[in-house]
Amino acid sequence: MKKAAVNNDDDWIYLYDGETQSEPMTCREARAGWKAGRWSRQAFYWMEGMPEWSPALHFFKEEEFSPRPDGADKAGRGDASVPGKKRSRVLVVDDDPILCEIVKDMLGHNDLMVDVAHGHGEACALLDKNGFMHYDAVVTDYLMPDGSGADLARWIKQREHALQVVMLTAQDNKDVIKMGLRAGVCDFQEKPLRPKVFKTALDAAIQQTTRQREERSAYLELIHMKMAERGGLAEEFMKSLVQRESSVSGLLAKLETVLRYAKELESLGPTEGTVGRVTGTNMLLQGKIGDLTLLDLMQLLIQSGKTGELQVLDNTQKMQGSIYLVEGAIRHAVSGDQTGRRVLSRLLPTAEGSFKFIDGRHSAQQTIKGDSFTLLLEVSGEMDQSDRVMVA
Repeated sequence: MKKAAVNNDDDWIYLYDGETQSEPMTCREARAGWKAGRWSRQAFYWMEGMPEWSPALHFFKEEEFSPRPDGADKAGRGDASVPGKKRSRVLVVDDDPILCEIVKDMLGHNDLMVDVAHGHGEACALLDKNGFMHYDAVVTDYLMPDGSGADLARWIKQREHALQVVMLTAQDNKDVIKMGLRAGVCDFQEKPLRPKVFKTALDAAIQQTTRQREERSAYLELIHMKMAERGGLAEEFMKSLVQRESSVSGLLAKLETVLRYAKELESLGPTEGTVGRVTGTNMLLQGKIGDLTLLDLMQLLIQSGKTGELQVLDNTQKMQGSIYLVEGAIRHAVSGDQTGRRVLSRLLPTAEGSFKFIDGRHSAQQTIKGDSFTLLLEVSGEMDQSDRVMVA
């Protein structure tokens, strides 16, 4: 956020502190009030010509600040946590370090532990490093230089759907809210933040994260019991699916299909000497798309580390194509005269059709690079976004 240029002590300024907005006053009067401790470190200000409210610390010099007599500015020094009570941890994401500190101060009074990331990339790195279960909610600004809050929410939901995201917006922008909802954001808070309203929304997000994680944990336990001594590949696949799916109630219906395909993949011997040939022993999997989605099937093949060609026939689009894997890595896709990532994005959403996996078959071409699981998540995100646009 940019600080408004101030050239005259007689310019008018508004201040907002918690639930109270000031009457217009001159900059001279505002500075006097700041020095006297009238405003807290969490205050925001607005002047004519500014697109949105900004932290008062951008306007006032922090060294001129006198702590309020009620001690409300002792950031993060709330009451000691109750013994035995788990303290929730929140990740706050904003490219404005001062706003991050204001939100951190705000939440510190409520016995919450807070980590800060100054952008989309830094947030993703922290989540990868600490693990998604390390956090109970994420608070993110919408507009950041290296990616929007909607981008971050979508990235999170593709990996751990239970973790709830609250987005900060500058104003009641319907387009921003629509994009956020499509990405999976659970609530929107308009700046300047109202502490009580913000804390209520964040508490609800934390409770929703906890509730969804408990639900998923129960499903994982049930899946573990049903899969006892029936193969590790299927169980690992189902664990991943439970974390990523928006609704887990229908996953058990896939269980027998997953077990059958995983058993065939695990029982397959080495493919040496079979490369390029199509014989009865080469034909590993074939079936209808629908028992499992192609995204599910691709993840199974990636996790199994298989090499071969997956042939896809799409009855709806009247197209067919092939995806080639080498030791579990997607390396090539072809359909007609098209190749590469574009073909993958067209084939994987196939809803009606059939597939056939030919073990050991190679292609001399390599048109796809990078981590295959990340690639699947990207395509899955594109599919989710397309579906939400159609619904909207």
